[in-house]
Amino acid sequence: MAAAIKPNLRKCNQRGRVLTRPSSLYQRKSDMASTPWNTNPPPHLYKLLSPLEADHSFRWLETPEVFLKRADLFEDQNDCSVPIAFATSTPAKRRAYLEQISTRDTKAQGLSRNRLKAEFRKRETEIPNDQAGRIAFDKKRARKHAKGFAILSLTETIQEEALWNKYAANHSGFGIDFHGLALAIYLNSFPLGIVPVKVEYRDEIQPFDISYGMSGEGYGDIMRIKDKNTWRFEKEWRMIYYGFKPNASSPDEKIRFIDKGVVIAIPDDLIANVYLGRNADPLLEERIQNILSKKAHPIRLIRNS
Repeated sequence: MAAAIKPNLRKCNQRGRVLTRPSSLYQRKSDMASTPWNTNPPPHLYKLLSPLEADHSFRWLETPEVFLKRADLFEDQNDCSVPIAFATSTPAKRRAYLEQISTRDTKAQGLSRNRLKAEFRKRETEIPNDQAGRIAFDKKRARKHAKGFAILSLTETIQEEALWNKYAANHSGFGIDFHGLALAIYLNSFPLGIVPVKVEYRDEIQPFDISYGMSGEGYGDIMRIKDKNTWRFEKEWRMIYYGFKPNASSPDEKIRFIDKGVVIAIPDDLIANVYLGRNADPLLEERIQNILSKKAHPIRLIRNS
């Protein structure tokens, strides 16, 4: 594990007090019992951003906005695409799966039961005869399925050296400190069903049994599985949206669907602090200072050392 860093709490902008919680409706609603998910995010979640993608990075502060990335575009090709064993399952399990999804999904998908069965039979004819081909078939389905997800990746730590090196261009970028639970509640308030999940790191990632997909939540749960040896340092939380369609019409003026994901405008008071990388250029610091000076809600700028 890479060494941790210690933040220097010196204010880079002497602009009033630091709020411990946002004043928005979404924080006032953040009663633990009222949230529609099993595990609440921690009080603070962070996003590290690179100055090498300045136009994208600064929109997180200026608008401000968050970006949920299409899951099949994630850097690790195995991430967000743990396969469900469809082709590699027995014919009996596939028949049971057909009966289950016929009753659960027909109305939601606007499909007749007969049409759904016909599509299933067509898929059956596409299954390769050899085991290697079946494994590849399931992996291809997993990647295709990932296109329907959009994910906001955050971390529960701002003190991990490897995160700054990987996502903030070796400490030359900055990190945004969000009020974690309030952000989750805000995103969930839109008619998209966005929910927070804590990433589960496993020593070995195996395909899910086909019966797992029958639970209704099975496919969403797959989006939180990652390899422990490679990614454990990230301590990642994800805000997950299922049902993504590129460039679709938006149900709200604060939401934009683009080819690579979903952009959602957020209130300023969901941001608690901004952390500046220790190798950040003075011009970057000046630009962030200028952005924060125009905010009605005081946001502290902190330099990491």
